[in-house]
Amino acid sequence: MGMTASGLLPMRIADLENKSSAVEGFGYKQLLFEPIVGGGVFTAASVPLIFYLGPVPVLILAAILTLFWGVMGVFYFGWK
Repeated sequence: MGMTASGLLPMRIADLENKSSAVEGFGYKQLLFEPIVGGGVFTAASVPLIFYLGPVPVLILAAILTLFWGVMGVFYFGWK
């Protein structure tokens, strides 16, 4: 639906000459994000998971995964 282009557009506007590494970092993020969450495995599995497990367990699972990756990001990249 054009969300990757919408994410790249503000970076391109803010850094016309690509002096920062923001676009490169965005590209690396997309390699992990798109197959799993961005229309990939978790998106396809979400409806069957909710059907078989119920909405609350899936919400808890999603919250745990979000917290895990958030903590990993903070420890790996630090507060910047």
